[in-house]
Amino acid sequence: MAATAIERENVRIVRDYVTEIWQDHRFDRVPEFVADSVIYDDPTLSTPVRGPRELYAHLRRTKSSFSDFHVAIDALVAEGDVVASEWTLTAIHDGPMGVIPPTGRRLQVRGMSIHRLEDDKLVADRAYWDVAEVRTQLGLDVPAILGQLPKLAWRKLTGPR
Repeated sequence: MAATAIERENVRIVRDYVTEIWQDHRFDRVPEFVADSVIYDDPTLSTPVRGPRELYAHLRRTKSSFSDFHVAIDALVAEGDVVASEWTLTAIHDGPMGVIPPTGRRLQVRGMSIHRLEDDKLVADRAYWDVAEVRTQLGLDVPAILGQLPKLAWRKLTGPR
């Protein structure tokens, strides 16, 4: 079955959003792509990000933890107001991530996102990927992190220097 004009437009919007925001880091353009009511969620968040301002802050934090951060689109499929994207993320973990110090390791992970649009803007963006694989690539899986616990605990107790 051929895509409708609305589905083709939704695919274009999601392609532009991923390219401009997640690939090219044009975070100032977030309001052009997302509704005021947007909800962004991914497996690393304890609570979803709500609204363009919170999304902007999340993107800045992510970029500060991972330089050379890029998301390349592998596939896009639309049905009505929903677009599914398959993507590959590559980055270097060279900035602190919460209490976790930079590992300097390169990361490559494949994932998918479900984007829902209303009135040509994203109202929902839910990302899914293998968090365990990311931890392993960064050397943060359970066996590796056990050796880091004393250092992390000391840093937490003594605070930033």
